Amino acid sequence: MMTISLIENAKFQAECRNHKVVLDQPVEDGGSDGGMTPVELFIASFGACIGYFACVFLQRRKIPADGLTVDLDWSSADNPHRVDSIEARIKLPAKLLEKEKAGLLRTVKGCTIHNTLHVKPELKILLT
Repeated sequence: MMTISLIENAKFQAECRNHKVVLDQPVEDGGSDGGMTPVELFIASFGACIGYFACVFLQRRKIPADGLTVDLDWSSADNPHRVDSIEARIKLPAKLLEKEKAGLLRTVKGCTIHNTLHVKPELKILLT
């Protein structure tokens, strides 16, 4: 379970287990820029999921993962307002064989966020 609580204006705190994250909007959108926007955190979650799956792949093959990064770019669209494309670029510290590259890409495409985006979850929004 996660709880999102209003702090002030457009600033919220997400709390899950023993962790807290502040989300906010840029000043020009009514916030105080005290944290990532919800969309930025969504993109960060996708990138971190890819990074985790990449690390697991590399570690199982005893390939060093130190220095691994995932760079992400995204764009938005309207009608409805949404993220309409995301590009993730995995930068590896080690050189991989072509077979290893294919296996790594296959593995990261199995990350939970990637799967959730491909197989639409049931969404419910309730008032309590």
